Amino acid sequence: MSDKITVIDDFLRPNQLSQCLTIVDNLKWVFGARSRSKEGYKFWSSEIQTDEWLANITLDKLHKTIGRERKFSVIHAHVNGQTYGQDGIFHVDNSKDDRYTLLLYMSDTDGHTQFKIDGQLVSIEPVKNRAVFFKSTISHRGVAPSRDSDELRISLAFLVQENHFDVLKK
Repeated sequence: MSDKITVIDDFLRPNQLSQCLTIVDNLKWVFGARSRSKEGYKFWSSEIQTDEWLANITLDKLHKTIGRERKFSVIHAHVNGQTYGQDGIFHVDNSKDDRYTLLLYMSDTDGHTQFKIDGQLVSIEPVKNRAVFFKSTISHRGVAPSRDSDELRISLAFLVQENHFDVLKK
């Protein structure tokens, strides 16, 4: 595993995961998203930007895990859904240095998330309630489940910004 990727298993408490799955189950899915605007295979997606509860519990857990001295705010949130044949292409989520991505897997499937780090290919298995935290400048892609899978590979993607507060010196 790379030191540039943080994997957090059992990210949400069971009751939080249950509520999150209910939110995902009630989403209006749209087919046609791509890793980049006009490149790659189309896959399913849904916007969840307006869900304040989800943003708050995600940030709270992130602060507890990464460290309370670092503070983040959610810039954008959406859900990706992939079935067989809907591989994403390598992309970065944002080019700004203070932006990070938090992926939260909502299903157990065999479609990994792949990262290109220092000339190496790193794969993370999508396990339900596993979070993956990384700088948004790292090239990555979602690999679709295999033909044998009958599950939708679902990941919540949060683009977060690290908040920097200057301390006034006396």
